[in-house]
Amino acid sequence: MSKLKELEAFVQVANKGSLTAAAAGAGVTPAIIGRRLDALEDRLGVRLLVRTTRKLTLTQEGEAFLEDCQRILTDLANAEAQLSLGSARASGHLKVTAPAGFGRKHVAPLLLEFLRAHPDAGR
Repeated sequence: MSKLKELEAFVQVANKGSLTAAAAGAGVTPAIIGRRLDALEDRLGVRLLVRTTRKLTLTQEGEAFLEDCQRILTDLANAEAQLSLGSARASGHLKVTAPAGFGRKHVAPLLLEFLRAHPDAGR
């Protein structure tokens, strides 16, 4: 089982307050969420949640671990977003409408630098 899936399940359950709500958010069954939580707790050797038929409560260890998990998942999402932004390239046609004098004085001097930075632009 994926450690990442286990962490995501734990954070979702802690934030939503139920296995059912976490499962709905993840698009899986509550049983799968329960198995992920069990696997996480078994691997760590500590109870993170006290589960009863009526409610879920974080243990002291669960509260501390939740903060770390949220930070890790946020850092991962930010890293993925940065990578995605870095791979975005300008392409296609850019149409600028401006008075001729403004275009010659302000826009034209920037075009060569822009085309060097974005070789796919204008194709």
